[in-house]
Amino acid sequence: MQWFDTRTAYGWTSIFLHWIVAIIITVLWGIGDWMQGIPEDAPNPLVDIHISIAASTWLLI
Repeated sequence: MQWFDTRTAYGWTSIFLHWIVAIIITVLWGIGDWMQGIPEDAPNPLVDIHISIAASTWLLI
């Protein structure tokens, strides 16, 4: 398989980025779902981590 896309097939780069983004979005969804049970006034470092990872993923896309 080739590294880059052709007219007939996706390359390793596209496939790798696809699965990395899919994994990151799944992890972010899990963190966001878990954070719903935490009171809003409680200090939670996961909120900052969630926002940082989401912003980085958005830039990657």
